[in-house]
Amino acid sequence: SLEGTPLEGGSEVTFSINHNTAPTRMALGVNGCEDCHVAEAHMFKGQQMMDLHGPDGDPVTVSNGRLFGCNPFAFEVNALHQQIVSPYVGPVIMLVVFLIVVHYHSYGPKRITFDPYSEEIERFNLVERGIHLFRLISFVFLAVTGLILAFNLHLWQQLLFGSAQTLHDVHVWMGIVFIITTIGGIVLWLRDAIFESYDTEWVRKMGGYLGHKGEVPSGPLNAGQKMFYWLSSILGVLMGFTGLILVYKGAFDLPTICITSTVHNLLGFFLIAGVVAHAYLGTVANPGTWRVLVDGSVTREWAEHHHPNWFRKLKEQERIERAEAKYDAQRTEAKRSADDREA
Repeated sequence: SLEGTPLEGGSEVTFSINHNTAPTRMALGVNGCEDCHVAEAHMFKGQQMMDLHGPDGDPVTVSNGRLFGCNPFAFEVNALHQQIVSPYVGPVIMLVVFLIVVHYHSYGPKRITFDPYSEEIERFNLVERGIHLFRLISFVFLAVTGLILAFNLHLWQQLLFGSAQTLHDVHVWMGIVFIITTIGGIVLWLRDAIFESYDTEWVRKMGGYLGHKGEVPSGPLNAGQKMFYWLSSILGVLMGFTGLILVYKGAFDLPTICITSTVHNLLGFFLIAGVVAHAYLGTVANPGTWRVLVDGSVTREWAEHHHPNWFRKLKEQERIERAEAKYDAQRTEAKRSADDREA
């Protein structure tokens, strides 16, 4: 015979179960990530009973989050991302696109003559063009797959990749390419990305993109390109580092993964917005400029307009080279004359 006694602190939970299967509508996650990853969810609010009678005779409970090995701080960081940041990522990116459209209709493109395959001045060599191309391709794949993963866009996953495993594999392999090309880009353009005194004037004149007429000082890279270099390099390295942790997440505890995934997603959103703006300035806002990434050369007129300081330095180098060539020719002629007199 059994005697039922009331349990202090206990509560009855009724489940709708048919043949030992709960309906889909009761599954955690059916309403999105917010079913668990928000401050109001059951992750740390709900309690699991660990012991019917503790040292003081009362039941011993622990939150679901603690039971899974997560701490409240890591969870709050992740919840902030899911509840506040993620809902506004789409609107922010759309705002960037809207500002691009407003700028284009307000100021229009800079129409400077750009003849493809002019071979007048080499802007980027083959290695630089290759690094930029593969970095761009890998970033596009990372942006698409990353957004699908961040927002659990199952339909797009099925449409573009067929399975979650394929999506994951593409993201990881493109991440490796992105890390390699990012490091390569850092090495290749580090010297040109150092800020000079004249870059402050470029910033003051906003690069001429807000209607300024006249020369805007710029070296091999203008101040805007230098800022994007440092932004994309720093975020790229951090994205690669956090991405590697997530690939090998089994080696880390849950709080580390919660914080790392949050940081990884946030950096990705900032980088996507920055690349969209960078792509606009390198294509539509400056017609023909993207061709430099195909053949590597620019016209003298284009170089003088977009990068006057760099162009003057090239002209001075050409003048020195011509003077040296003339001097060498004179020495050769003088030596020949001396040889003729001796003969």
